[in-house]
Amino acid sequence: LCVVLSTGFLFGTMHMLSSFGNTNILLFLCQWLDYFLSGIFLGFIYKKYKNIWINISIHGTWNLMGAVMILTKIMLKNNITDQNIERGDLHAVICIVGGICGIIVVLAYSHLKKK
Repeated sequence: LCVVLSTGFLFGTMHMLSSFGNTNILLFLCQWLDYFLSGIFLGFIYKKYKNIWINISIHGTWNLMGAVMILTKIMLKNNITDQNIERGDLHAVICIVGGICGIIVVLAYSHLKKK
């Protein structure tokens, strides 16, 4: 349990490094808590299955869902511009590619386990 909590703490902290200095402390803490709990979840998944590829696939799929939501929001506003891409929305496209790769890995893993 201690290792899983430590992993969650590190996962949350590493994901929030770019947000240090955020003036909205409540938003910062809520985001960190979200990443912390995600890290704990991934820690338990690894402890149960002993396979890092499952964690990578879950993380990639999670990023895929977030990226699709971001891109959908941009497209619904008809606000796709070079400025959006410069602001970091290109990250959403990268997350989609990572998520698709994660899904492929999960499918390949489950197929190989059946053999």
